[in-house]
Amino acid sequence: MGAVGKNLRLLSIRDLGYVKELARQGDEQAVKKLIKAAGGICSNVRDFVIRVLGELAAVEAVPTLRKFLLPQSKRGLSATEEAAIALGKIASKHGLDGKTIDLLILASRDSKAAAVRSAASLALGFCCGSRAFGKRRKKQTETVLFAHLTCRFSNQSKAAAQALKMTGWKPKNLAEQTRLLIALQDWEALSRPRNHCIPSLIALIKEGKKLETVQKKIVRALGNSGSLRAAPTVIEWLFQKGVLIQNEEELSSWEKSMKPLFADYTSMILRAASFVVKTKTEWEDKWGDNGEIKYHYDCSHTEAALAEMCHLNTSITSNLLLCAAKKADTKIVTGAGWNAWGGGENHGILKFDAFRQKAKAELVSRNKKRTSPSAYSRRANWYINTNKEDLL
Repeated sequence: MGAVGKNLRLLSIRDLGYVKELARQGDEQAVKKLIKAAGGICSNVRDFVIRVLGELAAVEAVPTLRKFLLPQSKRGLSATEEAAIALGKIASKHGLDGKTIDLLILASRDSKAAAVRSAASLALGFCCGSRAFGKRRKKQTETVLFAHLTCRFSNQSKAAAQALKMTGWKPKNLAEQTRLLIALQDWEALSRPRNHCIPSLIALIKEGKKLETVQKKIVRALGNSGSLRAAPTVIEWLFQKGVLIQNEEELSSWEKSMKPLFADYTSMILRAASFVVKTKTEWEDKWGDNGEIKYHYDCSHTEAALAEMCHLNTSITSNLLLCAAKKADTKIVTGAGWNAWGGGENHGILKFDAFRQKAKAELVSRNKKRTSPSAYSRRANWYINTNKEDLL
């Protein structure tokens, strides 16, 4: 046994693989040495040892591991994340004490690092079988986890959703059900026709920046659903806050998603609202120390779609022109440069002044001042060739 202890003092630097094999022997003295090594200075060794303790589900390591979760801990974010993951693995087999669960709740709620919040959230899910979990801690945990469902970090919201399911939490209404499905990234369920979550999805599109990172996926889910209730909100989003579609392949993918909703108008709407062709030119000196990339944006497809919109005089194109007249300018990356001292991106604004003016002029000629919501509500209106009576 002395040889094991002697080797462990050396292997923390020279042979991490052998340390792992020694730990897997299940020898109590070896585990104690690993627990001691977890408090070491070398971050690579420390993180590795914490992972091994988690794999071993070494319940003896809990007092050491929870020290990493203390707010005043200065052991580093990677060690804190690894400790939370290890505690989750231990909890799944042995459960955890109340003090450790409380620290996980605090880490999930208050940590400044998204990775730590995610790891702590998932660990809390595994704690649901612990005797110390109780009703009070269960309620605290569910409150913290539910708040993470709308987090802009998708991994964190997904971890929170998975943990909530482990605790046995059930959505109380459609709004909560929708947030859970979004956090779980179950876009197939959200895209089903006659989906009861449609009103909640529409409401989330209107929330603005809070859900900006997932709004694109929500819009595509609404497109796949084919629900005409979503048409006004989706169209407004595409013209005002929409993603910039930058090549034909990306456009084809979007068209496939939006076809169930927009039918014959799909290509026209997407090209007018969000499509530009992005190309680039590059320059670099022969040593590679200095260089520059310039991005070029071709809006001719957008202008062609607007011309098609003006030519086709229907109630739907009149509504679309009202949105086009308010089309937002878009922030873009115009290029990037680098030299021996560093580099960075350059930004600019893609302006649509002429686009808006042309849409306004067409609206004047049609004497159109207000949107007609009823134009969107009839499925037949979305089929151009079969809907002659809609032509104005």
